[in-house]
Formats: sequence, C-alpha cells, structure tokens
Amino acid sequence: MRRNVILTPAVLVPLAVLGAVALFVAYLYYQFTTFAVPPRIEISEPAGDAIVQTAEYTVRGRTVPDGRLTIRVLPGGETIPDVRPTADGSFSAKVPLKPGANHVEVQVLDATGKLNQASRTIRFDAGPQASASPAAAAIALDLPPNGTTYTNGLVPVVGRAPAGAAVTVNGKPFTVSADGRFAESISAPAGAQTIRVVARTASGAELVESRTVTVVFNTAVVTVRIQGTESWLQAVVDGTVVPGTGRVYAAGQAATFSGRQITLRTGNAGATFVVFNGQELGSLGAEGQVVERTFAP
Repeated sequence: MRRNVILTPAVLVPLAVLGAVALFVAYLYYQFTTFAVPPRIEISEPAGDAIVQTAEYTVRGRTVPDGRLTIRVLPGGETIPDVRPTADGSFSAKVPLKPGANHVEVQVLDATGKLNQASRTIRFDAGPQASASPAAAAIALDLPPNGTTYTNGLVPVVGRAPAGAAVTVNGKPFTVSADGRFAESISAPAGAQTIRVVARTASGAELVESRTVTVVFNTAVVTVRIQGTESWLQAVVDGTVVPGTGRVYAAGQAATFSGRQITLRTGNAGATFVVFNGQELGSLGAEGQVVERTFAP
C-alpha cells in the first residue's frame, strides 16, 4: 500500500514550530488589543458644546461596562467620582454648572488600568428671563418617560418650552403653540434610541432635554407620504387589499399600514416616500415610475 502523506519527524518538527509561532503571534495580538487600546468613551448628551439656562445638567454617554467614570467640572473643581455604567455601557450623571463657560471632562478607567477621556463645554447662560422665572427657562418634557419601551408604533413627544422658542426633536422641527406647548410623535428605528429635544429661545440660548427609550418591532409598519405631486397608491396587507387604497392620493396625504407582509403599488414612485419600521427609505423610485415593493419584518 502507498501513502500520499507520510508523517515523519522531518515533517512534524516544522509543523510544530509553525504552530508555536502562530500561537505566539495570536498571544501578542491579544495582549495588544486588551492592554494597549484605551477604553472607548462617548458623550451623547450634549452631542456637542451647548448653551443651557439651568444650573444643573445631565451628561449622558456610553463606555465599557466594567469602567469607572470620574466627571470633573471646571472652573470650580467639582468632581463626581465612581460613576458606574450599566450592563450595556450607558451612563448618566447630573453636573452642577456655574454662570459662563463650564468645561466638563469625563474620564474612564477600565479593569486593566487604562484611561481615556472626552469633554464638552457647556455654557450656563441664565439670562433675564431665567432670573425672573427659572421654570420658564427650561423644557418640561412630559412624554416619553425615560426607559420606556414602544412596540410597533411611534414615540410620542409631549412637553412645554419657553414661549416663543423654536423646538426641534432629533433635528425635526415641531409645531409650538403660543404658550410653548408641543405634542407630536416621531418614528424611530428598532433598538435603544435617544430622543433629543432642543429649544432655541428668542435671545439665542439653547435649551436641551433628552430621554432614552427602546423601540421594538415584531411586525412590519410602513408609513407612506405623498410629496410634491399626486400619485395612485394601493396597499395590500397580508394578502388583502386595504379598503380605501387603490386610488389617487393628493400631495401631502399620508397613511400607515402594519402587518406580517405589506405590498405597496404606486403609479408615481418619485412622489411616494416610505418610512419602514422607523427608518426613512426615501422615495420608491423615479418620477412617473410604476413600482411595486413588498415589506416584511
């Protein structure tokens, strides 16, 4: 009998040496990634340097779950030690602010002793209105509650800003009444989401308030908006044509459909804009194009 491969010492010794070298290189790489790379640290709130009208601000962000955070505020030398992140690495802490510019420094120490830091400049500008009425210089956010989970739907954002302020939520302008009240809903993709409300007053000050919510989809939710010009539109949900569709929709009209499977047929894809499970997909095609698109979770 003939063998194609014969394992002899002349073959085994080089293989053993190559294996040892590979293990040593892998070990060096592990040591480098574990002990040389500093722990990540991100500040999500505020997203950048900000101007606020309250003497206390909640700083939020994300780091390694096993990290220990120390937050320092200058001038004044205020220190908030031993801030512990949650299991997913998110953290929050209230920091005191002095009138004028405040340098907020967030430092993280991981389990291996490595340090990293991030910082923001937050300007506390009380202004004449805030001195007269502190409550009027803040955003009162009623909804959503922090940590709430929303399933297969929009996230309601309800609150009140100083009268005359312009309000945006995650960058989207909101309609504000004369007394500063606002109440709308926004779509958000699945997962943990930060709802960031920004109010810009007539004096140019920026007020910021935020909430963290979780969005879950166990079905397909499709919102259709007709923009620019009219379009024929038909929706089929789980094999059944939705009553009231299969007609021409005027520009500005919108409709929401949900089910295990949703099929849209449009006679003007360029005017048909779609949000699928909280994600903006834009138009379904070119102007005047006939398109059929199916969505499923």
